[in-house]
Amino acid sequence: MSYAGNEKLRRLLYARIDEYAGKPAGPETRRLLTLGDLQRELDESGIQIPGFSTLKRIKEWTRGTSDSEYTITCDELSGECFLCMEFYKNRFAVDRASFYIRFYDTKSQHRFIDESGIGLIYRLLENFKNIADEYTKLRGEIDRNEKLRRLTISSIETWLTLICKNISLPYHIVKMESQAVFYLLLRNGRQLEIYIPYNNFQQVMCELENTINKYVDLQNDCMAKVLISNCSNSIRWKDTE
Repeated sequence: MSYAGNEKLRRLLYARIDEYAGKPAGPETRRLLTLGDLQRELDESGIQIPGFSTLKRIKEWTRGTSDSEYTITCDELSGECFLCMEFYKNRFAVDRASFYIRFYDTKSQHRFIDESGIGLIYRLLENFKNIADEYTKLRGEIDRNEKLRRLTISSIETWLTLICKNISLPYHIVKMESQAVFYLLLRNGRQLEIYIPYNNFQQVMCELENTINKYVDLQNDCMAKVLISNCSNSIRWKDTE
């Protein structure tokens, strides 16, 4: 999967964390007042939400790191979707914790919480299956779009190969997320740069050879040096009126 596709999936997880962070506290607040209370519950009986299993991993403590890590897994999702928590202690008690959620191969960033964040953990887990459904749907859309993108790029490359057989000039293709850039090396170190958007590449390709020939003829026939480049915002243009 492309970087952009992974970012879309990560943004979905970030958005759901932010959404449930704003939800009101639930019945867990009657028994869990501190992060220490939450850690003891995870130690003794595991997270008190049906359909989830808690696994504790003891870590060798070093300054600034957590000493315990808990993986809270949704049983129905075959262990592929889980929430991982770490607790950090000072000399007297647990004073902070962090967590991240992972859905298949997409992981959210670590988020630190205090006592007020206990409810966020429960709201996320209570809605885990809904998030998994959203994730799966978005992943399917991304996979379909990326497959279409690969087919489009293949068509562009095939088309350019045919066009460039008639043009004895070096060329280069850069494949970007939403478009390809076609570079053609002209005389005197100049290059022609043509953008080919994937969403309407066929219209561009139909006119491409004619467009190239016009620019090549202009350079060969014109006595003045002609260079077309992106407009600079710092130039003060003179009005012809």
